Amino acid sequence: MKFLKRTLEIYICFLALFWDYFKKRPLYKFFFFPSYLAFKNKIEPYLKYPPSKRFRKILEDLGPTFIKLGQILSLRLDFLPPDFIEELSHLQDKGPKVSFSVLQKLLGSKIYAFEYIEEKPIGVGSIAQVHKGVLKTGEKVAIKFIKPEAKEQIKVDLEVLKVFLNFLYTLPFLKTKLKRFNLKNIFEEIEDILKDELNLENESSYLTLFRENLNLDFCYIPKVYWDLSNKDILVMEYVEGEKITEFVKKHNLSYKEIEDLIIKFLKIAFRQLFELSYFHADLHPGNIVVTKDRKICLLDFGIVGRIPRKLKLAHSLFIYGIIRKDENIILYALKLAGLIKKDTNVEKLKRHILKNIDKYLGRPLKRISLKDYIYEEIENAKKFNIHFSEDLVLLLKTIIHIESLVRYLYPDFVSLNFLKDYTKKILPNLILDFTKYKLEKFLFKD
Repeated sequence: MKFLKRTLEIYICFLALFWDYFKKRPLYKFFFFPSYLAFKNKIEPYLKYPPSKRFRKILEDLGPTFIKLGQILSLRLDFLPPDFIEELSHLQDKGPKVSFSVLQKLLGSKIYAFEYIEEKPIGVGSIAQVHKGVLKTGEKVAIKFIKPEAKEQIKVDLEVLKVFLNFLYTLPFLKTKLKRFNLKNIFEEIEDILKDELNLENESSYLTLFRENLNLDFCYIPKVYWDLSNKDILVMEYVEGEKITEFVKKHNLSYKEIEDLIIKFLKIAFRQLFELSYFHADLHPGNIVVTKDRKICLLDFGIVGRIPRKLKLAHSLFIYGIIRKDENIILYALKLAGLIKKDTNVEKLKRHILKNIDKYLGRPLKRISLKDYIYEEIENAKKFNIHFSEDLVLLLKTIIHIESLVRYLYPDFVSLNFLKDYTKKILPNLILDFTKYKLEKFLFKD
């Protein structure tokens, strides 16, 4: 019964989302019009919103699975138009709080390790809830747990979506379009991400990984209490601090102090993007906290990007090529990333690269919108038959997060100068890694 009820709810929202499109096409309208009439009172309220906002409202109303789905789709710059991506960035990841007794039950006998736990949560999302507590050893901790109702809802929703997607593929007038967008692969990717998020041991592992390897004096990653954590509960160190945007606003920092904070943040971000093989892929201000001693603490490792070796080399070479204004290095980097195909018009692409280098390079940050530039390049890539991998799209989205935060904190900060210095620093290691890669490729080509 729950399955059928949920199927109907999703079907009604599907009609609301696409009704403007269906009603202009006789075949679609004929097929879906009876359903529209039957559920008109539920569909009409959504139709007053423009398509992008309507999409966000529908996802929020459908609950945790679809809120997470929207957050994941917002990372796919190559799949949705920019206005949809922008709207999805405003998704409200909120849900009803669950009773404190749920946490007590999940902790079981481990509850005796705590001196006390605050009954009122300090954070409530669509999937998880967070409480503050103190261990008997005196350490302050944050206790994050998966809400059982959300877990069950996601399982039902994934089953419904799988059936619903298979149904859509049987419709002759939708089948070709769905294949072109490769929706089945995207659904499988979303399913995997959601299942990972429902297992908090994954986030515990990432927290530990970053704590051990993001070893900068001004960066802090909370400690995980593994003995008290499992797939449903994450107990980690509670870090006192303020969101980076609130910290800058509240303490009335000088330009020099803001610049120092930005440089710390960029060093943390660039170490992940250029030196490690993984990066925090959700670097919005809510996940970046400044402590009293002005260390930058990263939180919420629910979404982490991985950088394959070739891609890490490619995007480092790409940045180096841009700084050198060398289109040959840039082209080689694109080839190494697997973006240039046999039918790519290389000479035309060269001209395009040089034109854009002249157009964007060297301006103050307030005169450059990296977000707009990346969206523009993704659209241009289609003209050159260039298709971005999932890893690269996630990397580009993270760069947008970084640029947006820097722009918000200090619009006149010219990150190019910092990037030049950083590239000079990592260049010897980049050359060494690239040489090793070419040698290994030659030795093990068979």
